[in-house]
Formats: sequence, structure tokens, C-alpha cells
Amino acid sequence: GFSSAAAVADTSSERYSVWKFVHLEGIINGILVLATAGIWHTLREEQTAVKVGRWTLLVGAYCNAIGPWLTALFIGHRVIQPHTPLEAFVVYGFYIPGTLPLISFALFAWVLARSPAKA
Repeated sequence: GFSSAAAVADTSSERYSVWKFVHLEGIINGILVLATAGIWHTLREEQTAVKVGRWTLLVGAYCNAIGPWLTALFIGHRVIQPHTPLEAFVVYGFYIPGTLPLISFALFAWVLARSPAKA
């Protein structure tokens, strides 16, 4: 399977690249989501920007987690430019929406910058 790629595959092979992509994507995504979720309690929940930020973070996080797994399990190579319907589904359904956390980070930073300092 793909988990053995780290131990037995040539590091310049496509199989190793897919394995590394899936694992690094999940680790980085998880760290950023946890860090961002850690400041949620400091934001006023009634603000529309906070609600939008939370939803974009959650949707993007799931897309970032699911997209690479679909690629690894059903496609077997990195997909940047789709050539099949399945590749298009993964790119347009998961990878592009996977950028939504960038919007949430910007929204949360904007809300924090506009919030009065607590004494």
C-alpha cells in the first residue's frame, strides 16, 4: 500500500511523492486548524465574519483531508491539471475548496485586529 512507500519506494518515484503529499497535507492542515480553533473563544460569535470564518475553516479542512486521500487511493499520482472526470472531481471539489482556510485566517485576523484590547 501507500504506507510502505516511505520505507521501500525510491524517494524520486511518483509513489513516494503521493505518499509524502498525503501525509504532509494532513499534518499541516491539522496544525493550522487546531491553532485557529484555539482562538475561537476570543471572538464574538455574533459577528458575521466569525461565522463565515468558522464555516470556511471547517469546509476547507475537510476538503484538505479528503482530497489527498482520494488522490492516493483512486488516482495514484499528483493531480494539478485534471485529465479525467475523477481527477476533475478531486481538483474542483476538494483541492480548490481546500484553500478556504486562507479566507478564514484573514477573517479571524481582521476580527481580532478590530476587537478592543482586553485589560
